[in-house]
Amino acid sequence: MYVKTCEIPRPAPPGPPGVPGEGAGGSTAVRIPFLDHKVGGRRRLALLGLGLAGVAALAAFAFSGNGASEVVFRTAKAERGGVIRTVSASGKLNPVTTVTIGSQLSGKIREVLVDYNSPVRAGEVIARIDPESFAAKMRESRAELAVTRAAQLNKAAALTRAIAEHENTKASLAATAADVTKAEVQLVDLEQDFKRKQTLRKEGFAAESALDKARAAFRTAQAELASARARVLAQKSLIGSRAAEITIAEAEVTEAAAQAQKAEATLKQAEVNLEYTYIRSPVDGTVIDRAVDVGQTVAASLQAPILFTIAKDLREMQVETSIDEADIGQVAVGQPASFEVDAFPGQKFSGAVRQIRKLAKETENVVTYTVVIHAENPELRLLPGMTAQVQIEIARLDRVLKVPNAALRYRPAGAAMDPPAVADAPDPDAARAERTTRTAERSREQLERLAKTLSLTKAQVEQIGALQAELRRRNDGLREGGMEREARRKENAALRTKYEQDLIALLDSKQREAYRKIAERRTSRRGTQRGRLWVLRDGEATEFSVRVGASDGSFTAVVGGTLREGDEVIVGTRLSTRSAGAGSNPFRGFRL
Repeated sequence: MYVKTCEIPRPAPPGPPGVPGEGAGGSTAVRIPFLDHKVGGRRRLALLGLGLAGVAALAAFAFSGNGASEVVFRTAKAERGGVIRTVSASGKLNPVTTVTIGSQLSGKIREVLVDYNSPVRAGEVIARIDPESFAAKMRESRAELAVTRAAQLNKAAALTRAIAEHENTKASLAATAADVTKAEVQLVDLEQDFKRKQTLRKEGFAAESALDKARAAFRTAQAELASARARVLAQKSLIGSRAAEITIAEAEVTEAAAQAQKAEATLKQAEVNLEYTYIRSPVDGTVIDRAVDVGQTVAASLQAPILFTIAKDLREMQVETSIDEADIGQVAVGQPASFEVDAFPGQKFSGAVRQIRKLAKETENVVTYTVVIHAENPELRLLPGMTAQVQIEIARLDRVLKVPNAALRYRPAGAAMDPPAVADAPDPDAARAERTTRTAERSREQLERLAKTLSLTKAQVEQIGALQAELRRRNDGLREGGMEREARRKENAALRTKYEQDLIALLDSKQREAYRKIAERRTSRRGTQRGRLWVLRDGEATEFSVRVGASDGSFTAVVGGTLREGDEVIVGTRLSTRSAGAGSNPFRGFRL
């Protein structure tokens, strides 16, 4: 066996940072036994394998020591731009006005004249219920009305006859009364004649027959007078009976008139029901749902079944979102909003807050309020029922210096960890001090500035002044009530929110837009906190103290400090592995 020497380059130690591959290199001499022809075959193969394994181990060692790791800063530039603070929510798209159309009748559907997506006009017939039974009912009602009107005429004639008989009886009574008077006169005359005849008979100057005649005539006159008087009583009684007959006839006429009116109402209802067999659209719009087919029977026993749903105008849509009670105080009518739908990924649609409903909804101890977002849909791309991811813009800062939020969170190893700056978080103590020092004079000055800026009317000035006075009174009551600090802070925030909402409700659209800008400027001045970030200058990380304002979740506005536009702010670090310089082959110089 003989030995052959070869050299393997030894890895150079790492040089200074940034200069890979420099340093004192060298080589390692390795003696590898080679076999001569005198050695046996098996032993020669074994020794050759051991030698090759050693060479491989040395090569691996050379490669393992050929690199090093270093920390590299990840940076981003401080730049100017817009920061929009938003409140996020989701909701369903719906038409502004949706009308459900039902049936007031039970029956079989005879015709359906529209389908899904059909445009309709107000008053247009869109379906028909089988009218046969309702038409028959109408004809029956007409016949009943004719019968009752004939009966009404008969009763009226009977009343007329009763009145005439009553008048006749009154005339007969008058004639009978005249007969009584005549009989009384005759009776007096015959009585005197009878008395004279009696006197003459006693004196012998009259015959007995003459006296008898006079007596008979007198008694006849008495009987006739009694008869006439009896007839008067009978006529009076008959007059009472005739009057009763008139009363009865009048009642019958009234009843007949009522029956006629009832028959007319029944006929009118039958005509209305026949008209109800025509299902008409009450508005101009588009059919978005159809729940009925020809031949289907609808039953309107307790409530009208829904047959169609019509959207009045699909060019105007709205999103009903649920806003958490912690965010509702920042939302106001008129604020701009944007939203996305899954049907058009990456495309934003614009809208505005139209309504904030005051009725709270509580689900699993979470209180939310419904906020309605109005949006235009001129191209009819948005469809009812789409899920919208909404962003309500509550504050906007334009052309401000901003940095990524990661820059405010970054702390180098070993640096003191301050609580991360929370952008736009109000300072409760400062807010409390401000509320405590607010006076009626300051409120008056604020009102004067508002009146000048917004061009308020005299009535608006008086109403806003009353709102300010009420706010001061209730704030004073809270400070004197001994409430806990956190509870008082929440109550003060609620009072301020109500004041803002009531104030905005007094303004017109132009004044609301101007007031929104004033509120944004106030937010940009007050909603700030201190923050720290690190800037990479001349290859070194330098700490900066800044004042930060509103944040949109990705970027935060820098409103104070010495940070300049274009500064490289550190947002994180990463590990970088350095490799040897090009051409530093660990097997360079290997020779046998």
